[in-house]
Amino acid sequence: MVSVYELVSFMSNLLEFILTTHTIN
Repeated sequence: MVSVYELVSFMSNLLEFILTTHTIN
């Protein structure tokens, strides 16, 4: 079972990745 902290960390990393790719393009 995934902990809340890991889930939040994953979501924040994913969001940062999306924002970064959109900024570059």
